[in-house]
Amino acid sequence: MEFSFHKLSNKNYLEKVVLDFKKNGYVIIKNIYDPDEINSLKLVFQNLEKIAKSKSGDSETLRHIFSGSNYDDLSNSIFSNVLHRGNDSTYDSGMIDVFNPLTWISQNHPEALLLIERLRSSLIMNIVQHVNPRVKPKTSNLYIHENVHNPRCLHVDAVRDYFKIFLALSDQTNLGCGPFSVISGSHRNKIRNYLMCVYNAKIKRSGNPTDASFYSNRSVKHLLLDIGSIAICNQSIVHGAAAAEGPMGKRLTFVQTFDH
Repeated sequence: MEFSFHKLSNKNYLEKVVLDFKKNGYVIIKNIYDPDEINSLKLVFQNLEKIAKSKSGDSETLRHIFSGSNYDDLSNSIFSNVLHRGNDSTYDSGMIDVFNPLTWISQNHPEALLLIERLRSSLIMNIVQHVNPRVKPKTSNLYIHENVHNPRCLHVDAVRDYFKIFLALSDQTNLGCGPFSVISGSHRNKIRNYLMCVYNAKIKRSGNPTDASFYSNRSVKHLLLDIGSIAICNQSIVHGAAAAEGPMGKRLTFVQTFDH
């Protein structure tokens, strides 16, 4: 089910959103931006995308990383870090993950920051804090998926509850783009997911401990987002990306994390 950003101030409407979010582990919100606003944001992130894909030289605010870096180090850095993923991995070949894109944006397009701040507004915070009242806005990323034919398998990010907002900056309504996908309700299987991680780490001893080895791809739901729509996801949900297909295999997404 999809909901409207403009109705979130209504208490009864918000309760419906929160119940849906708690049940499914994700919720889709539309109409956060008007057409002019989302077009403006899209152009800003497309400019950053061009720099990331060009692998052009480092600057005072941006660094290109090709392998061997710790995700926490990249997230906590003072720079915008462009990680060219897949270079030292068997999955996500060609994906570019820009850590801390707001550092670069604040220097080059500061006017966009007010629009991005809407994703951290009290209307959004009310949804995630109904599940975990301790979370607050943390890191952000720009995901550039272009013809990623070998995405990472289904997995969980953690067993605990923390959240990400995925803002679609490109049309993600077709399966060819390799959409973000989830197994609805799997975030509620805390014991099962914990045992799955223990099994992967202690018995299976292959792949990643958080791989969704206890789940089937047949249960996957693809989150098909219009430009400007967001999906709010509990990152303990089983999730991943579908493989891109054909000439429409492009997905550009801004990601805001809420954690504690």
